Amino acid sequence: MDYRNIEDIVKGMWLEAFKKNEISTQEDFFDLGGHSLMAAQLVTKMRETFKVNISLLTFFDNSSIESLAERIYQLRAEIENVDSNEIKK
Repeated sequence: MDYRNIEDIVKGMWLEAFKKNEISTQEDFFDLGGHSLMAAQLVTKMRETFKVNISLLTFFDNSSIESLAERIYQLRAEIENVDSNEIKK
């Protein structure tokens, strides 16, 4: 899954959570009115969707769609690299 796909999926999750038709990928979650319970729900959804161990702290540190998608992309790349190295052993 490439970065753009991840960003589109994360954006869709935010649109649904905020019940909006459009959100800029650079808008801050908390500036939009997001709160910790909503963040926790989104983190759970992202863990299931992307199969990554993303923490609430990571979400808070990457509180825009753009930065969150970038972090998820990095986490997935790390997992794929580990899986690839395990296969080679």
